[in-house]
Amino acid sequence: MDNFFIDSHTHLDMPDFNKDREEVIKRALSSNIKYFLNVGYDYRSSINSNNLTKNYNYFFGALGFHPHDAKSFKNEYLFEFERIIKNNKKIVAVGEIGLDYYRNLSPKETQIEVFKKQIEFAIEMSMPIIIHERDAFFDSINIMKQYRGKIKGVFHCFNRDFISFKEIFNLNFYIGVGGVITYPKNNNLRESFKKIPLDRIILETDAPYLPPQNKRGERNEPQFLIYTAQFLAKIYNISLDYLAKKTTENFLNLFNIKI
Repeated sequence: MDNFFIDSHTHLDMPDFNKDREEVIKRALSSNIKYFLNVGYDYRSSINSNNLTKNYNYFFGALGFHPHDAKSFKNEYLFEFERIIKNNKKIVAVGEIGLDYYRNLSPKETQIEVFKKQIEFAIEMSMPIIIHERDAFFDSINIMKQYRGKIKGVFHCFNRDFISFKEIFNLNFYIGVGGVITYPKNNNLRESFKKIPLDRIILETDAPYLPPQNKRGERNEPQFLIYTAQFLAKIYNISLDYLAKKTTENFLNLFNIKI
C-alpha cells in the first residue's frame, strides 16, 4: 500500500495506555497508521497532548475542554494554551470542545459558555476545532452558525443521518468516522454514508473508547482504525489504498499540515 492512514482523534495519553503505550504505537505504525492527533479534554490531558508531540515525530496535538469537563474550565487556561500554540507548530487544533446533554456532567449553561469561549479562542488562534456533540445537535449547529465562515473543523464521531450531515456540510465542516459505523444497529448511519462525499471524511478511533464491532469489549487502539477503514471502503466501493489517500488529504487540508 503506497498511502497511509491517520488517526485523527485518539487519547493515547490516558492511563489505559500507561503499561504498553510504546507497543500500541508500534502496532499502529505496522498497520499503516502513520500519524496520530492526540486530543485534549481538560487541562491535564491538553498538556499531555503537547508532551506527546514533543516525544514522538508522528504525533500532533489538540488542546481543549470537553463538555463533561466544562465545569473545571478557567479563563487563564486559554493563556497557557496560547503560549503552547505559539511555541509548538504541532498543536493543530482546539478540542475537543462542544456540548453533551446525554450525561450533563457539567451544567448546560456552563457547557455553552465554555464552548463559545473556546470557539472564539480558536478563531483568534486561526485554528480549526474538534467538536464533541451528543444529544445536543440543534444547539451545537445553532451556535456554530453564529461563526459561519470564520472557522473550520470537524464533528468527531459522527453518528447521525444525512440531513444532519447537510447542516455540517453547510458550515464547511468535516465529519470524523470511527468504529460506530461498524455496529449492527447503525444501519441508518451506513445508509447515510452512501450519500456523503468522501472529501468531507476523516478517520478516527477515539481510543480507548468505541472499538469497531469485531473488537467490542476490548480497549480500542489506533491499530483498529484499519477495521473501520475496511468497512468504509466497502460502503464506498473503493480500494483501501484510495480511502487512505483521500482521508489523509482531508486531514492535512483541515488541519493545515504539511508532512
